[in-house]
Amino acid sequence: YSVPHRFVGKQVEVQSDNDFIRIYHQGELIALHPRLEGKYQVRSERAHYQGIFNHRQPESRFYLAQNGQEEVEVRDLAFYERLVEGGSR
Repeated sequence: YSVPHRFVGKQVEVQSDNDFIRIYHQGELIALHPRLEGKYQVRSERAHYQGIFNHRQPESRFYLAQNGQEEVEVRDLAFYERLVEGGSR
């Protein structure tokens, strides 16, 4: 669960119920997220990262990977079979 970037590294209090995760800093509610089911899930708010990145940063591989927009080359499996057999493109 994300918090606004100015609170990174600071001590926070996390409270949860069946529906929400509430994150407080010095008694002030700084983030509210719907509670996620299961393990290893990530919930973040884009607004929590504003001010960290420069104007070109959203084009970075990290940003694209986090938002499911990273472009990858797609190749037929036969390409890899030729490589294993000692062939080339």
